[in-house]
Amino acid sequence: MYYFRQQGAILSCDRQVKVVSMADRVLIFSLYATAFCLPLSIAAVETFIFLAVLAFIVKKMLRPDFGFLRDRAHFFLLLFFVFSAFSLVNSGVNMHKSLNALFFKWGEYILLFFVVQDTLSDPRRIRNTVFVLLASAALVALDCASQYFFSWEFVRGKVVFAIDGTMKAITGPFKHYNSLAAYLVCTLTLILSILTVASGSFLKDALRGKKRQGGLILLGLVLACALLLTFSRGAWTGLTGALLLMLLLSRQLKLMVSQVVIFSFVLFNPVIRDRAFSIFHDGADTGRFGFWSAAAGMIHDHPWLGTGIGTFMSNFAQYGKVPGIWYAHNCYLQIWAETGIFALISFLAFLFLIFQRGFAAFGKTRDGVVLGLVCALFGYAVHAFFDNHLYSVQLAVLFWFMAGLVAAASRLALQEGKGAVDADRV
Repeated sequence: MYYFRQQGAILSCDRQVKVVSMADRVLIFSLYATAFCLPLSIAAVETFIFLAVLAFIVKKMLRPDFGFLRDRAHFFLLLFFVFSAFSLVNSGVNMHKSLNALFFKWGEYILLFFVVQDTLSDPRRIRNTVFVLLASAALVALDCASQYFFSWEFVRGKVVFAIDGTMKAITGPFKHYNSLAAYLVCTLTLILSILTVASGSFLKDALRGKKRQGGLILLGLVLACALLLTFSRGAWTGLTGALLLMLLLSRQLKLMVSQVVIFSFVLFNPVIRDRAFSIFHDGADTGRFGFWSAAAGMIHDHPWLGTGIGTFMSNFAQYGKVPGIWYAHNCYLQIWAETGIFALISFLAFLFLIFQRGFAAFGKTRDGVVLGLVCALFGYAVHAFFDNHLYSVQLAVLFWFMAGLVAAASRLALQEGKGAVDADRV
């Protein structure tokens, strides 16, 4: 009897190992697929996130390991969720919207962050994820070129977006040119960092060689032109912030040269120059200021717990002077308006600690991937001050995926740096 019990335990253990291994394969494949499909299909992204979360739950049930939660950044993220839940007391008749926003939007995105930063647990997976992001960006570049030259966007069949009578912005596979621009800020920043800073341990020699370097330079040039053709001033501001941070951290002369080239192109191209400086014209961006005014009114009436998560659009008519139903077009004001000051502080503290970890990791390893990811996330955060990215499915997934990638890459880089220091001491 004891023998059969032993055999049963061995078989059960073997079966558990197989299930865990299968869940891990499904998990990493789903994350790669999410990264690739992010700019291409919302339905595909939601499907692969569901598979990733399901596989993550199965894996953690069979092998409980929640050590990754012991982190100050994660503490503030959970605190943000708790304060967002407290905002439900002010939701009133919009309670169903708040519950949906809390659990099936913000809750799902936060879970995605945990899944990404826990699953991308070795340099090979980080490297593969970067390659997938670059491959997807290459497809977006072709799509943008097709839309600009042939007025035909082959992913979703979208036409160019008319901003005014003389200016038409490309959208690529996204619904709006600002959404494409937010995506381009992140991918272009990552490419510039890989090209100008030593690749380090994550890429090693994977992108060395004239052909590969030339291909990456060509991709960067196409994406840079696409970003200019979005005519998104918020994205241009975000890229400027990302490049300045990259220059400050890396002190690379090549980055300074690239910034001078970009700004010179803006100054000498009359269409782009007029668009860049149109914010100073009389009556420019009155709509956005109206959205911010509505957010300020909600904050004035409900500064501590907000109006209830997910209720900004429902309450906009009471505070806004712009007709219609709108977002705040400033993610931080909308977080404050909906969930209160404590939730906003918790979110900003989480973001600050993610950046701090990334800065420390780059300081120890000088890895171009780490620098590119951190600066890309910073550029996104700057652009989010002028738009509603965290409330768009694709761009919200981009943010939380990038944040998880920064956390995972920083952790591995810091471990490698510590190992190198220990080896030197020996």
